[in-house]
Amino acid sequence: MSLYEVMSTTTSLRDLACGAGSILEGKTKVRTREDGTMLFEYPWTEERTNLVREFSKTKTEDVRRMLATSARAKIPKRRPDEPRPLPSVLILETGWLETMKNEVVVLISLQTPKDALKEAKLEVIGCREDNRRGETKLLPGSIILVFESVRFRTVPAGLPFVILAFPTAPLELGLAGQAEHGRVV
Repeated sequence: MSLYEVMSTTTSLRDLACGAGSILEGKTKVRTREDGTMLFEYPWTEERTNLVREFSKTKTEDVRRMLATSARAKIPKRRPDEPRPLPSVLILETGWLETMKNEVVVLISLQTPKDALKEAKLEVIGCREDNRRGETKLLPGSIILVFESVRFRTVPAGLPFVILAFPTAPLELGLAGQAEHGRVV
C-alpha cells in the first residue's frame, strides 16, 4: 500500500486555497499525544468553508477511487447519530502528525504569499515496523491523500494546511467490519 497519493487540483480549488490562507490570525495550541509535537489550529472562516465545499463537490469521488485502488479500503456509510470529523486549519511547528488505523486524511496546502518563495514539501514515514519513507512537493493548493498509519510533516515547518479526516474500512468486510474512529492529533 502507498503512504500517500497526490491528487489533481483545479484552478478553482487553488484560488480558494489561496483565499483560505490569506488571513491566518488567532491560532491556538492543540494538545497532542506526543511531547515533541507543537501544533496550532486557526479559527474556521467562510473562505475555508467554501474551499471544503468545493473539494467535496469535485474531489470526493477521486478520494473514494484512490482508496479502493491504492489502499483496498472505502469510506463507510455514516450512521445518523455518528459524529463527523470536522475539518481544521493546522500549522505544525515541530514534530510529526500521524493518521490512525482505519483513517485517512486529505491535506490541502494553504501556503501564504510569504511562503511562496520557500521550497516546500510533505514528508511521510510509515508507522510501526513500516520504515518506508516518501516526500512530495507542496505547492499552494496542493491536495495530498495520506493513508492510514502514516506519520507526516511539512518542510519547512510552519506551513498552514486544511486537514480533512475520513474513517475507512476494508473493501471486503469480515465479521469485524466496524471502522475505528480517531482524530489525527
